[in-house]
Amino acid sequence: MPSNVMIVFCVDNTTLMESNVIKVHEMILNISKEFKDKNNLYICIITLDASSRQWFQLQSGFTNTMSDVERFLRNNEPDNIYSSGGIPVGDLLHNALYVNWPFNGDNQTFNKKLVVLITDGVPNGLFSKLVGEDPWAKSKKFREHKITLAVVGVGNGNFGCDVFYSELAKNT
Repeated sequence: MPSNVMIVFCVDNTTLMESNVIKVHEMILNISKEFKDKNNLYICIITLDASSRQWFQLQSGFTNTMSDVERFLRNNEPDNIYSSGGIPVGDLLHNALYVNWPFNGDNQTFNKKLVVLITDGVPNGLFSKLVGEDPWAKSKKFREHKITLAVVGVGNGNFGCDVFYSELAKNT
């Protein structure tokens, strides 16, 4: 049976991730190349950048061309702007949930939806008041829509929220 693998990478490109951004981009490209050889692969990337007072979100559409992925990873024009106050993980997951998935329910093809959240920080609302979308509620919606969530914690900043991220992924 033919298969389509659709991956949305939600990447925290904020200040503390700065030293890891190149490694994360290489990881995205390597994962993409690995899957592309075995499946019909479609990739969407949502990144989150920050200044001192705002979050900037960039989002690509789905593509199955590696050059498009590489081009997007060099892009820096924001699609959405959020006020600062903890990483808006819930907002990233909300946008990943509602991207325009290219394949939904074709019985002749196996369609797998995967969202990979890559972050080094504490999500908004875990140790502070929640502003924006609730990541826990979004993970439940992922399960309803048959979307798997994988969380990649980078660096030393995740120790306080490892269990939360693990449970968030297990919930899907």
